[in-house]
Amino acid sequence: MKIGYKTHVGLVREHNEDSFLIIKEFYPKFCVFAVADGMGGHNAGEVASKMAIQGVKDFFMKNHDKDELIFNIKNVKHLIEKINYSIYEKAQNCLELNGMGTTLTMVISFNNKIHIIHIGDSRAYRINQNGIKQLTEDHSLVAELIKEGKITKEEAITHPQKNVITRALGTDREINLDIYNYQFDSKDIILLCTDGLINSISENKINDIVNKDIDFQQKAENLINHANINGGKDNITTIIFQS
Repeated sequence: MKIGYKTHVGLVREHNEDSFLIIKEFYPKFCVFAVADGMGGHNAGEVASKMAIQGVKDFFMKNHDKDELIFNIKNVKHLIEKINYSIYEKAQNCLELNGMGTTLTMVISFNNKIHIIHIGDSRAYRINQNGIKQLTEDHSLVAELIKEGKITKEEAITHPQKNVITRALGTDREINLDIYNYQFDSKDIILLCTDGLINSISENKINDIVNKDIDFQQKAENLINHANINGGKDNITTIIFQS
């Protein structure tokens, strides 16, 4: 398996509130990849994203040999619901963390399939000879405005409320997750990223960078570098992999 990954604070923010996860120890049986973009005052966003990633990591490392658990999407969905409540409860019990939350885009890869569990506006993409395709739907205000035909994709890039998300882990007692299932061809490259990348580089530019004939770690670093060249206004995290 080819993997590249990198996270960067960007050029404006003081703290990196992104977190990410790569579990590749059990390949080719399965792999897990995830990105989380925290939000909240002080360092609350960092707390939320780390709680989400640590909760996922603990589950798969503990249960990696229990196929009935790790390959049952209902169990994984229940796991994320438990993590959500843990973040929510911690935010309720600590004034400094009140209102914290995080996006989560997670991919479980096995048997030429990928299962995606998703909430928020981080993204998963498939990149192959046919180009780049977004595999997740943003839970954001601008995504809803685009769907309603009130603004265009181009207008969304500079919309004053482009950072307003409509769903996240930890902000409510109960959550509504998106679950996607895709066949995974050996030529497919999967990209997970936080919105710090999406808001700084066009999808066409992402496609061009990922398709360059260089190793995957360099691809991931080049994505971060180009985001920073374009201003680096937010934390940026990328994971790319190909089986």
